[in-house]
Amino acid sequence: MQKILLSIILCFPVIGIVALLLSDAKEFTPIVILVVIGQVLMIRYVFIEIAFKLLSKTSLNRLRDVLDFDWIKN
Repeated sequence: MQKILLSIILCFPVIGIVALLLSDAKEFTPIVILVVIGQVLMIRYVFIEIAFKLLSKTSLNRLRDVLDFDWIKN
């Protein structure tokens, strides 16, 4: 389920540039393509990484509860 939602979010910038091309906008510049690439990279490497860190932490805590295991702090 998560992969599907993240894939949809990742497609939003591409959908936006396609809509801009189809609407015959006169203010289209090549910088828009760079912005779309930047948005895709930002979503891919920042937001997905933050989501992974949060979900992995909660998953590890659930596993710890199931195994009845305590974390050892150094």
